[in-house]
Amino acid sequence: MVGLDISRGYGARFGISERERLLISEIGLDRIDSASCFVDYISEVYGIAKSTAWYSLKRLKSSGILYFLGKEEEGEQGLFLTEKGKEALGCVRPSIVMLNRKSASLRGE
Repeated sequence: MVGLDISRGYGARFGISERERLLISEIGLDRIDSASCFVDYISEVYGIAKSTAWYSLKRLKSSGILYFLGKEEEGEQGLFLTEKGKEALGCVRPSIVMLNRKSASLRGE
């Protein structure tokens, strides 16, 4: 799994795990057609069990960080970050840039 080192203050403030930070980063500012497709993608690319990915998505939803419809819910379609989630994304993205820069420098690029 990708190691993300974001502000510990933010993670502690909202109780966001490393896996949940990964999900936030992957969603980004995109509007994803369905949570089910996203879970399939996360499971395939990162080897995270689908049940674990669903658990993390539901935690983030209940925390108000992201939005998606449950099976029996009606409303706006798709999976996307809320305003609170976009704030979290702002904390996650800079660390990914730093991680990529470190990886590039280790490869001599």
